Amino acid sequence: CDQVMPMLPPVEIASRMAKEEALKAHPELKSEDILTVFISPCPAKASYVKNGFQSTKSSIDYVVSMSDVYFKLLSA
Repeated sequence: CDQVMPMLPPVEIASRMAKEEALKAHPELKSEDILTVFISPCPAKASYVKNGFQSTKSSIDYVVSMSDVYFKLLSA
């Protein structure tokens, strides 16, 4: 593990950036008022959010499976 570079997954960076932009656009909100939801294409990515990364808690608040969303949106 000493040779592995500690990099955050892109979805984690996107979540943090989205929350920062939302706070800038809506200064009347508090950080705990803003949530991010990740529509996950695979179970492994969902488990990352639930278990954290390198002993840090994920900034993503909820994970929804693509299969849960796809068929509900298909008719729309």
